[in-house]
Amino acid sequence: MALPLLYKRIDTTHAQAQRDGTGSEDLSSTVQIPHNEWVERYTKSLTIGYPPDSLYPSLGFGLGSSIGLPNLKTLQIQLPPRGDNLQPLHPSHVSHYPPNVPPVPSISLLREQLRPKTLVIRNVSTRLINLHLPSIPIEVYENVESLMLISSSYEKYQPATLPLDLPIIPKLKKVYWFFDPTFPERREVAIHKEWYKVNVWGITQLILALQPSVRVSIVNVGSTILKDPNHRCMSVENRQREIERQLWDEVRMKSGEEPYSWNLDDLEERMGTVRFFGLEVFVGDEEWWDWFDVGEMRNWNTAMGNFLNRKVEENRRVAR
Repeated sequence: MALPLLYKRIDTTHAQAQRDGTGSEDLSSTVQIPHNEWVERYTKSLTIGYPPDSLYPSLGFGLGSSIGLPNLKTLQIQLPPRGDNLQPLHPSHVSHYPPNVPPVPSISLLREQLRPKTLVIRNVSTRLINLHLPSIPIEVYENVESLMLISSSYEKYQPATLPLDLPIIPKLKKVYWFFDPTFPERREVAIHKEWYKVNVWGITQLILALQPSVRVSIVNVGSTILKDPNHRCMSVENRQREIERQLWDEVRMKSGEEPYSWNLDDLEERMGTVRFFGLEVFVGDEEWWDWFDVGEMRNWNTAMGNFLNRKVEENRRVAR
C-alpha cells in the first residue's frame, strides 16, 4: 500500500547525470509496469532540472510516449546557478547547447500531459525574470493558477537590469516570490558600493505587468539582511519594511512610464493586492504543504532561527 506514495512527488534532479557522462540514472529503469500505472495515477508533483538537454538527459524517464500525468498539480523547474549570482536564462545570457548535442525532445513530448495548476521556478534572480525557457513548451502555462518564484537571500546586488520576459498565463490568480535563506553563508565580495541592497526592479516589473486582480505575495524578503556580515544593525522585520518602501517607490515611479502607463485608480487597486509576509506568517497562514516539502520549510525555519539567535547574542554582547 505504501509503494504508490513513493510516486506522489517525483524529483528528477536527484537522478542527475554527471556532465562528463560517467553517471546516469534513468527512472524508467526502476519504474516499470505495473509501477508506471502508479506513476500516472499518483504523481502530484514533478521536479525537473533545467536545461534538460545538457544536465538531465533522462528527463523524459520513459513517460513521453507511454505515460501521461493527468493528476499532476505542481511542476517545479530548477534553473541552473550562474556563478554566485543565481539567474534564469535570459535571451542575452542564454548558454549555447554543447556541440552536436541537440535538445532532448522528451519535455516536448510531454506537452499534452504537463498542465500543472502550480508552477514553481527556483534560482530566479531579482535582476531579471525570463519565463520563455527553451525546451519548456508554452502549453505548460495554460492551466497555471499559482506561480512560485524562489530567489536566494544571498544574491549579490547589481544595479544593472534586464527587461521582463513573461508568457501569457491566462488563468493566473496568485504569484509568490520567496527568498530562500538556506544558501551557504559567505562573506560577499563588494562588486558595488551598495552591494548589500536588494535589486527590486525584477519584482517591480512583475507587479506592473500583471493584472490588478492577480495577488502578489513577497515572502521572507527580510532574510536578505543575512548576506550582509554586519547586518547593517538591522532586524529581519526592519529589512522587510525597508524593501517594501523601496518597492513602492519604484512601482509609483515606473507605473506611468511605457510600457505600463497605469492610471491612479488601477495603481491603487494593484497595490492593494501586493502583500509582504515574514516566513512565520507564511507558514502559519498559507497551505504551503501543497508546494513545498516539509523538510525544506524546516530548513528555512532553522536558517532564520540561527540568524535570530546570533542577533540576540550580538545584542547581549553590546549591552554588556
